[in-house]
Amino acid sequence: MLERIERVLDVNSIEYESGGNTIYIKLGTVTSKVKIRYDIATNTYRVNCNEFVLYTTSFVWFALTFFSMTNYSDNDWWSGYFIGITFAAGMGSLFQIIVTYIQLLDLRAQLREVGVYLKSGW
Repeated sequence: MLERIERVLDVNSIEYESGGNTIYIKLGTVTSKVKIRYDIATNTYRVNCNEFVLYTTSFVWFALTFFSMTNYSDNDWWSGYFIGITFAAGMGSLFQIIVTYIQLLDLRAQLREVGVYLKSGW
């Protein structure tokens, strides 16, 4: 049942790993690994792009930034650099989420053309 998805991925030269009823797709960045699973019982395709982990990571970076800002000392020159780096890491995580969703939107449109409709979920 995953042959139609594999054909679309081959046409787009997207790296993937297939096994059983699941396909793992790598979209762009390191942490952007998308899982498409075919559910035999309900005859549906489920997609999971690991957004919970990415949202949690970005929340942790922003929490570290806020905590560092409240404990900022004028004597420590490295504190400003640490705040900037943690804020940039949080923004990078959010950017990865946005890039993954944009690439997934394009992939969903192409899969709809071959008759595969993806639902969000595990």
